[in-house]
Amino acid sequence: MSHVATNWASRARGIEPAQKLILFFLADYHTADFGCEIEFQFLADQTEISVSDIEAHLAELERAGWVILGTDGRIWLSFETGFPSSDGHWITS
Repeated sequence: MSHVATNWASRARGIEPAQKLILFFLADYHTADFGCEIEFQFLADQTEISVSDIEAHLAELERAGWVILGTDGRIWLSFETGFPSSDGHWITS
C-alpha cells in the first residue's frame, strides 16, 4: 500500500464515482518499487464492477490523463515521478 498514492486518489476530482473507486484500489495496490500491477479480474472482484466496465473506465481515465496502461500490464498513476503528462492532473500537497 502506498499512502502517497491513496492520498492522491482520495483527492481526485472531476471523475465518475466508479472511476474514483478504481483509482483508489489501484492506489491501494501500488508499491514504490513496482508501481501498480493488478489483474483486471481481481480489480473487478474488489470493486464489484464488471471487467468490461473496468476496462472502459480505465480507458477513460487514460484518455483523461489519470493513468497510463502499460503494455507490460503495469498501470502508471499520474502522481508518480516521471509520469508523462502535462494536462493538470498532478495533485500536489
